[in-house]
Amino acid sequence: MGNLLITDATALDALDEARQSAAMTALRISMLCVAALVSGAGRATSSPSTISIRVRPIVGICAGLCPDFKISLVGERRVVVRQFAFRPALGRVRTFDVPSAAAAAFREELAPLRPAGTLDRGVPCPLNGADERLRYGASDYDIRWSGGGAPSRLRGCKTDRELDLAVTRALLDLSLSPAATPLTQRQVGEARACLRQKGNAYC
Repeated sequence: MGNLLITDATALDALDEARQSAAMTALRISMLCVAALVSGAGRATSSPSTISIRVRPIVGICAGLCPDFKISLVGERRVVVRQFAFRPALGRVRTFDVPSAAAAAFREELAPLRPAGTLDRGVPCPLNGADERLRYGASDYDIRWSGGGAPSRLRGCKTDRELDLAVTRALLDLSLSPAATPLTQRQVGEARACLRQKGNAYC
């Protein structure tokens, strides 16, 4: 009888340990599930940074012909283009969505330029002669990143070749010309070919 009682007690202890182990395992799984849900919710509510490019003429000889606009990529795929003019009534705003791949290419193109904080590259911008100003205008760039981390700002010049090419390629990613006018896919391909051959979007 004594041995039987000991055996029964041992079995009960083993059963209790098994139940405790199963309960701990269930608790760990529940905690992991909660952590995954919280993490997933954080990713779902976080949005990509907003990137805006402001291009403005810095000389008064353009007579409204030089690029003067602001383009913003907001959220995942929304693009807002605002064209400025001497008379505010002539300005216009366009809003449209682009494919996710195009938005990603735009962000990737500008990512290497993003400074930590604010950076001025070569501003105030130099004027390189009347002929060049009449052909292209003398413009400056003001690029801003907000959201997705600390805000950043880069100010530079059209005469900065690296910056100018990066902005041009980024605009083409959104099917926009260097003046922020809409382009067809054929026109985008032609502009990219011109960039490769001559370093300019206009052959």
